[in-house]
Amino acid sequence: MRVSIFGGGTDLPFYFKKYGTRFISFAINKYVYVTVQCRSEERIVVVYSKREDVARIEDVEHNLVREALKKYQPFVKGIEIHLISDISTIGTGLGGSSAFAVAIVATISEWGVRDILLNRAYELENKLCREPAGIQDFCPAIFGNIRYYKYDAFNHYMLAEMPNKVFIEKYGILIPAPFVRGSSSQILKDQVKVSSSKLEWYHLIKAQSERMINPINWTDVKTVGAELNKYWGYKQRLADHITNPTVNKLMAKVKGKAYGAKLCGAGGGGYIFALMEPKYHKQFEHISFKISEKGVETFSI
Repeated sequence: MRVSIFGGGTDLPFYFKKYGTRFISFAINKYVYVTVQCRSEERIVVVYSKREDVARIEDVEHNLVREALKKYQPFVKGIEIHLISDISTIGTGLGGSSAFAVAIVATISEWGVRDILLNRAYELENKLCREPAGIQDFCPAIFGNIRYYKYDAFNHYMLAEMPNKVFIEKYGILIPAPFVRGSSSQILKDQVKVSSSKLEWYHLIKAQSERMINPINWTDVKTVGAELNKYWGYKQRLADHITNPTVNKLMAKVKGKAYGAKLCGAGGGGYIFALMEPKYHKQFEHISFKISEKGVETFSI
């Protein structure tokens, strides 16, 4: 799973396919797992928070699994797929559904290089499942580590590791905020309805991300925290309901101790990513994390 620090919002197709995008994000050691095994019985079994046992691919309720099987294993007769995660992937803002898209495609298709996997996972969630997701939701799950990503309007990209791992792990904290079910998907759909005045906020977010690739801006936690606060201010301008009174109340409490903070993901709740002195971490309910250096891995047993 992942935390996006800067640039989120500009990675949605309506924007980056016209203006390009820049974003900085990192993978964390909270994982999703997908196991696949053949069955002699001609049934399709999918196990997650519920158990499905059906005869046809078309009858599978889990959107990602159904559409992935239709695309990459259309003639499969007997298969069993299990989906597991370290923490909830619903409404966390940590890219859980996109991490599952990556893992599902990685286990049931031949992909070879990570570029192909990225394109397939992006297609699965956005086009086949018709769920809005930015390109940055998939990247940390595929490439791992903390990286700066640059996409142009023609979908050509470059990525570079950022030398900030110790910095993030020392000061970073993830604090749960109440989530309104279904709100993130609606927020992303609302973001597509962009007026010219809102477009300027996207341009500011992109420019900030370009600025933050400079290592000199990462020498002081106060500087990064101030930029994080600035980004959160920009982010709230992109759509309605990105935040709410409950989140605002918690955010105010967090910012009383933090150098900077922002809500992860599209908005509506989830996790707040904050930078604060380690001595304050215990004052908040939180999950600890480390940056995961590796992206998706597959094994055959």
